[in-house]
Amino acid sequence: MSLREINRYLTVAGCSVYELDDKGIPETFPLSIDSEVTLPTISFPTSDAQLMGPMSVPIQTALENLEMTISLPDSAAASKCRKKGVVGFMVRHAVSITNRETGEVFLGGFTAKARGMISAKDGLTISPNGESSTNLTVQLISYQFQTDDSSTVINIDRPSGILEINGEDYRKDLRELL
Repeated sequence: MSLREINRYLTVAGCSVYELDDKGIPETFPLSIDSEVTLPTISFPTSDAQLMGPMSVPIQTALENLEMTISLPDSAAASKCRKKGVVGFMVRHAVSITNRETGEVFLGGFTAKARGMISAKDGLTISPNGESSTNLTVQLISYQFQTDDSSTVINIDRPSGILEINGEDYRKDLRELL
């Protein structure tokens, strides 16, 4: 796996989106139950180095821009997102998965929690078939991606200096020096 980019850039339809309170606890009722969410791409900036020739080396302790887009299917859900400053969202998605060998069907999915600032809020878009949607773009300061078995795949918290991907802590040495 290249350290230059972790390809978790994924657009998922049919997600439930919950708003998080200031303590990171999701609201009782979802903001939307049929949203489309584009999860962030995690990429590291690079620096040019002269080691046995020119090389582009990833800076493992820094991250490029983290951005998540949420498409809310109705204007009522978008109008609830009026908070200024830092906002939090939890995205849940589940799908039926069939084991090819046994034919067994089970549920699988993920949970993503994100906190950040809404950087763009597109106006209401109405398609020819009458469906409406509003897009929110969130610049993330923290992001956590968990699989259905509750194992954390990605854990990023910029203010705390946490950058863990697949169980590897990329900033551990840097935090020990500070």
